[in-house]
Amino acid sequence: MPNTKEHLQQAKHNQETIDFLLTDIDRFADWITAIAFYTALHLVEAVFFIDPKINHGLDHIQRREVLRTTKKYEKIYDHYRPLWNASLMARYLSDSQSSTTGRIFNDCYSSQIVNDIMLNHHLAQIEKSVTRFLSPPAPSKKKTKKKQ
Repeated sequence: MPNTKEHLQQAKHNQETIDFLLTDIDRFADWITAIAFYTALHLVEAVFFIDPKINHGLDHIQRREVLRTTKKYEKIYDHYRPLWNASLMARYLSDSQSSTTGRIFNDCYSSQIVNDIMLNHHLAQIEKSVTRFLSPPAPSKKKTKKKQ
């Protein structure tokens, strides 16, 4: 099983791929979205690896349920879920929110939505949350009494 460092390395590699594909976002918006989801997945797994209460290496459904039902991961879930749904549309031309199948990704997600909402909002918020989880706690500031 990959550890936190390896998950973060994969997330970085995925981001580099997104950056490369962004040069032709109109053509590759579906793949950018799918890779954005997998970037989020690796960021989440990096956090799960250091959480002793979470089984690392969960499948998609289990991972989503842990995010959904664990209070401290609510904010991540709020941004992970739309990426997951959009990636389902990109990969399988359907989504988990409806029984509609065969819808074409670009009919639902414009390149502007992919850039502004999926990347610069949802993925960015996940990155911020994960950074907070992985950052060492700030030292506590103890008040000292002044000597008289």
